[in-house]
Amino acid sequence: MIDTAEKLGGKVFVTAQMLQDRLASSAGGLELAANEFLTPAARDVVDGKSISVHRTSAAVAAGGGLAGAAIATGPKQAMAHLVASAAMPSDRPTVGAVGLVLDRPDEQVEALLGALRYDGATFFDCNREACWADNLELLAGAMAGGDLAAGVAILPYAADAMVVAGKIAGVRPVQGVSARAVAGGVRHFCANVLVVGYKTATFGEMRAMVRVFTAMREGCGAASIMAAIAKHEGG
Repeated sequence: MIDTAEKLGGKVFVTAQMLQDRLASSAGGLELAANEFLTPAARDVVDGKSISVHRTSAAVAAGGGLAGAAIATGPKQAMAHLVASAAMPSDRPTVGAVGLVLDRPDEQVEALLGALRYDGATFFDCNREACWADNLELLAGAMAGGDLAAGVAILPYAADAMVVAGKIAGVRPVQGVSARAVAGGVRHFCANVLVVGYKTATFGEMRAMVRVFTAMREGCGAASIMAAIAKHEGG
């Protein structure tokens, strides 16, 4: 479970699963801190069960009185949720260990992280610094050292990260436009980092793209394209 006794800045989003866990340990009703908000799915649970919701004062929340489990919109909290809620992975063959970089994840990304735990790939937190660009460099270093097979970056918009990722030696990014485009990037130039802009993609599109990208690869990369990449990288 996520430790929510720590002081978290900004809004805190409670998902349907976290809500169910909280209700199971409560005597009845639901108490939210001043900075806690229900996701749409959690709101449906509340409405469907006619649950009484109470909100504590801002002063209590500021003092660290957050009860139960919640998810904050920050990379570390989002990754903590993915790890804490991990289920047995599926038997779907995957590329291997995948690093994950996040920037200001919203409730749609939170839902995506919850779904990814069922999809078989093993994700590792690469959000060590405050800046996503620095975290992309950490991801690239882990791939170069053989610790990670690939990486996924999920940000509000993909263009900035595509430019930065393309400047890092050894990184061959593909932009998450569609599952078909991602498959083409893997097939044509052995793309090893998927960059997704969650402001321009739906939950279903993002999940499909990540699934395609993290699938086991039976050889990839067109010879002519890989040769051109090697030439310009000085290889």
